[in-house]
Amino acid sequence: KTSGCKGLDYICLNGADCTITPHGCMSIDTDNPTDSNTIIKGTDCPNWSSSTSTEEDEQLLSYVTEKEESSTGVDQNENEDGIDLEFDVEIEEYYLNDDAIVEDVDVVADGMMVRFSEYQQCMNEQYIGDGYTLYCSGEESCVNAELGNLPGNTGSSISCNGELSCNKASLSGAGDIRCGGYQSCNHANGIMGYDGSSRVECYGSESCLKVSETGRKDCGITGNEIECHGSLACKLSKISSQDYVQCGGSSSCLQADITSDEGVIFCGGSSACENTKLVATQKNVICSG
Repeated sequence: KTSGCKGLDYICLNGADCTITPHGCMSIDTDNPTDSNTIIKGTDCPNWSSSTSTEEDEQLLSYVTEKEESSTGVDQNENEDGIDLEFDVEIEEYYLNDDAIVEDVDVVADGMMVRFSEYQQCMNEQYIGDGYTLYCSGEESCVNAELGNLPGNTGSSISCNGELSCNKASLSGAGDIRCGGYQSCNHANGIMGYDGSSRVECYGSESCLKVSETGRKDCGITGNEIECHGSLACKLSKISSQDYVQCGGSSSCLQADITSDEGVIFCGGSSACENTKLVATQKNVICSG
């Protein structure tokens, strides 16, 4: 019996296996879904939304983006080391470095939203823009693509939510990065966050697996904040963070190579950091899984 989820938006994307306890919070009546005003067995229910298609996924993700933009300045639930223990889900972005801006690259208009919801859409393509939001929600979309926002624009985003999306892709920029699909961003040729506020989030099962120095960009996963929440996400990857690294999923950072320059390395999932090299140059390594 608790109010811990009161006001929480719980969004279940298409194909995901989601559950809430008590189960009465998972209303199947789409005309009267549960919300934070619903109380089941003394527990305040979250705002529950469930998607049944890629189109609904995009609508829900757009809602999340709009809500984040309107809530700038809202306090975050962090501990004394700055670790976000709520494992908040935010739109994450991939960007390319300046060397990737070559001839014949498709330059997307400033502030534009681009969606690739079809099977293998945007495969082997190149998109460079300034301040745009890009969704790779189709199965195997954006495979081997070069996707990026120009340095300095932290308000843009790139999201790889389709199954096997953004595999072997080159992704970088100044904002945040999100790999939410099953096995999305595997063997990526570099995932780079330029700016001091950039974040890379790998929350899909087996997402961001084996992103290492063998990639074309020779960089692995870099960014200000890096979060590996999915099961086996970030396994065998080389990770370098200016701030903190979170390994919250089961075996999420298994056999990885992790360095944090200024923040904490947090191993919270079961066997999250098993056989992993951990280097926190200024703060602690916290193992709670």
